[in-house]
Amino acid sequence: MLAALDIKYVMFHRRSMGSSLPVLTALVATMGLTPHYSDELITIYPVPEPALQRPLVYLGVGWGEIEANETQRWRWMGSSAEVYLWNPHSTPIPITLDLDAESYRQTRPLTLQLDGVPIGEISIGRAAPRVAYTCCCRPASMCYTWLPLPKQQTARKAAGSASPS
Repeated sequence: MLAALDIKYVMFHRRSMGSSLPVLTALVATMGLTPHYSDELITIYPVPEPALQRPLVYLGVGWGEIEANETQRWRWMGSSAEVYLWNPHSTPIPITLDLDAESYRQTRPLTLQLDGVPIGEISIGRAAPRVAYTCCCRPASMCYTWLPLPKQQTARKAAGSASPS
């Protein structure tokens, strides 16, 4: 994601980071970044160009913390939730959002909006359907999908991914 946002380097000012330094050092290691330069004051990590530029997806406001059991991981959404889609390309591309969703007690409608414009409505039941929606994301831009529920509805569990169509 860093390269898609045109970030070339990550630099840690070691003395000013306090207790966050070990946590963030572990994080960049899990991202595959290795230090190019390090001394007692700074550490510099170059961000490599990805072999393939792919769309990215991440969650915005409205999602609970990750929950899990032995076989699954999920998040509950509140009365509405945001999913951000990033198109790193110079032309518009179709992006398919695959959504595994399950309602808590009863079947409920879920309206999908792209940049505030409704693009569809799906019915979410206890059977956890897999739903795929394809939308067009503008070049080098951040689109968002807003998933509002009617006001009287409650949370629903969801997990998803995005991929180019």
